[in-house]
Parts: sequence; C-alpha cells; structure tokens
Amino acid sequence: MTLLVLAAGIGNRYGGLKQFDPIGPNGEAIVDYSIFDAILLGFTKIVFVIQPSSHSKLQNHILDKFGTEIRVAYVYQKLSELPGNKQINPRRTKPLGTGHAVWSAKNEIKEPFVVINADDFYGRSAFRLITEHFQNSREHCLVGYSIRNTLSNNGSVSRAICNFNQLNELQSLKEHTQIYEKNGSFFYSENNSMFSLTGNEVVSMNMIGLTPAIFDTIDKGLSSFLDKLGSSLTREYYLPSVLCDLIEKKKSSVKVLHTVSKWFGVTFREDKQEAIKKINTLIESGEYPKNIWLN
Repeated sequence: MTLLVLAAGIGNRYGGLKQFDPIGPNGEAIVDYSIFDAILLGFTKIVFVIQPSSHSKLQNHILDKFGTEIRVAYVYQKLSELPGNKQINPRRTKPLGTGHAVWSAKNEIKEPFVVINADDFYGRSAFRLITEHFQNSREHCLVGYSIRNTLSNNGSVSRAICNFNQLNELQSLKEHTQIYEKNGSFFYSENNSMFSLTGNEVVSMNMIGLTPAIFDTIDKGLSSFLDKLGSSLTREYYLPSVLCDLIEKKKSSVKVLHTVSKWFGVTFREDKQEAIKKINTLIESGEYPKNIWLN
C-alpha cells in the first residue's frame, strides 16, 4: 500500500511549518512516527503532497531519517494545477484544501492508499485497522476516533462528526468548528450559541483509506466546487466533501473503523510540549524505540 502524507499546509495558527518541527528525542517530527508505523505494517511507498518551497527541507529530513528504506515521491499542491480549464481568483494564495491535495497525487498512486496529515499522530493500531481492512476489502474507509480523544488543551478545534449505520457504513459527515472541553464536559459553538456534546461522538481525523477509483470522484467534485466558488480567496475543497459525494450519489460505501487510540497533534504552538511528553511516554512504555531509525 501507499501512504499519502498531506504536508502542504501553511500552519497559520501554529506560526510556521509544523510538519518539520522536532518532537522526538533525536529530532523526529510527528510524521516520522507515522512512517515508522507504516513501514512496520508493510507499506511500500510514501507520497508527500507539499508546497514547492518546502521540497528541499522535507527531502533532506526524510533522507536523513531513513534513506532508501522505502520508495518516496513528492508532488506539489499548486493553485495553477486544476482539473480541465478551471480558474481561480488570481489573488488567491491559500491552498485549495485536502480534496485538492489528494487530487494532486493522482499520477503517483495506482494502488489502495491511506491519507494522513503530516502533523497528526494517529497510533499504530489505527494503521493496523486500515491494513487489515484492505486485506479483505476494496471498500473505502476511515478511522473514527472518539471526540474526547482528539481535543487540544490550548484552543478550540474543528472536527468532522461521523453519522453511520449499524453496519458501520458512513451516512454523513458534519463539520463543526470551535469544539472544546471545559471542566470535563464537551461543547461546540456555532452562530454565537453553545451546544453540548457527549464526548463519545466519532470523528474523522483525515486518516482515510481509499482506492485509485476515488480520483475520478475528486476530479468531478473539484470541478463543481470551482464552478461555484472558484472566485473565493479562502473557501476550500475538503476530503469530507469527497466522501459525502460518494455516499449521496451512492457511488460507493465508506466503512467507519473504530479505534480507541488517542490522537494528538500540533494545531497550536503550545501543543508542541504536550506532544513531546506523549512521545516520551510512548517510548518509555516500549511502543517505540528511543531512536526509531536505528531499528
């Protein structure tokens, strides 16, 4: 299988290229632990979606860590590369979103693949869920986390809450912004109102298993998005929109794979120290060696 790493984000809230920020004891970034888990579970190729300006820095980082242990390819998420003859606002600088990022990798992927964000830690059990799923199925899937296991202590976050049936088939995804925990309770704010959550809601963290058939769906969906919103400077075409399109048009089902793993990431600059502590805890428990690239 192929691991598709989305690493083209600008990191406005974080204040820099968080994809490369050292978290591990030997300068490892969060994505290094995802790559380590992927290699351990039999992935044979990694495709990075990046901005042209970060190519050399990422390439040096990757070569320094694991050299030629796995095949690596780099693709650029460019505003100038769009389906057909579509146009965007010439003043736009913001990337077009995760759906466009995946579309950018269409020429590099010919087999089932797993999409992840470079700055998110998913846990080995989540990787195992997807690899085991694809051993028996070619159905698209996503790893679902309990919302209580995905929050930051340093600010509110956006999450796509999954609605699924008794067969764990995704029925819909609804994005909520400004989700947070307060005194052990969970809430989200919308239109200046506050709403309660249980904390057990299942959310997608953009760890999604797909087959190459998805590229045709993305091509059409992105074209439609650009026809309607191509003049916007900020609107983005997200992966949840792709999955919702699949479901609504009954093109394919999407299986929700439930995990008890705890996600963590570096959404905010203040998240970094917490991420370092969590990695050290995983090392102390034996989940990872102290130097993952010497093993």
